[in-house]
Amino acid sequence: MDDGLTKARRNLIIVSVVLVLFDIAAVSISKVSVLGTELLIGTPAVLRTFLWVLWGYLLLRYAQFLGAEDDLGIRKEFIRKMNRLLLHKIAEFSKKQEPQWGGNLGEVSVEWLRRKGLNWYHPLYRYDPGKGERVELNSSRIPGYVVIYALIRASAYVVVMTPKATEHIFPLALALSAPLVTVVK
Repeated sequence: MDDGLTKARRNLIIVSVVLVLFDIAAVSISKVSVLGTELLIGTPAVLRTFLWVLWGYLLLRYAQFLGAEDDLGIRKEFIRKMNRLLLHKIAEFSKKQEPQWGGNLGEVSVEWLRRKGLNWYHPLYRYDPGKGERVELNSSRIPGYVVIYALIRASAYVVVMTPKATEHIFPLALALSAPLVTVVK
């Protein structure tokens, strides 16, 4: 992970937590001590406005650094888990619907699934020796409930069992909770 992204994430988390704590604890500041010198704040609303401007800047910087990353790894982990959950299910449904299909699990991937309504379809191929290439036989229908269940499980896995969500998604969720807490309070 880029050093700039790490710093932007840390700063965004700190300012977001301070803003949320200010709202939840109803903190009011009248004095600030800087290097042993006490400063009296005449207009405390200026400090709050400053924090919100700083929050907006840090949110923008984090979003920029996040967008500049080549690969966050979230999609790769999600697809890997989806394949582990659905590979054999897709093969099972496909074999029942198209007996000519060889059942090669190497020809099955979640990335090839296409949705039409609530149903999902996976293309099936068979090697044709006459043509010397693979030809598409048909598309196997995978029931929506099977795919949706796997989507939920894979999403939960990525959020709970990998550091990907806490590194990249959590700071955004925390940052977006700060104005939400302010509006609710």
